[in-house]
Amino acid sequence: MAHLLLRLGEAALKPIKVGEVWHKAAISGRIAARLRKQALLEGREWPFEPATVQPKVPKRPKGHKHNKLKLLRVKEIEEKLEAMPKRVAEYRKLATERDKGSSLVDLLTLLPKERRIKARGA
Repeated sequence: MAHLLLRLGEAALKPIKVGEVWHKAAISGRIAARLRKQALLEGREWPFEPATVQPKVPKRPKGHKHNKLKLLRVKEIEEKLEAMPKRVAEYRKLATERDKGSSLVDLLTLLPKERRIKARGA
């Protein structure tokens, strides 16, 4: 195997793509590791050390959709809370107008749905 490594060089340690087909390396990783170990034990230099690659800076996580929309939700809630006193006053006004024609007995005995039906029919 050492003669194959000397003849082919670093190309013997890497797979090769021929056309559309990948061919495996001429020297397997296990045998390459054994040859490297022997060379280092004999005091020779191993010329096929892989280049060190700087790690990429990790991307910041994108986050979740509910976190992105939180400011919009909070703004909408605040606007609706500001409008609540007006809406409550309108509702109470409509409720008193709706119940004006009803007698006290009807208000105490009938359910709200029954009161609405009676008010429409009357």
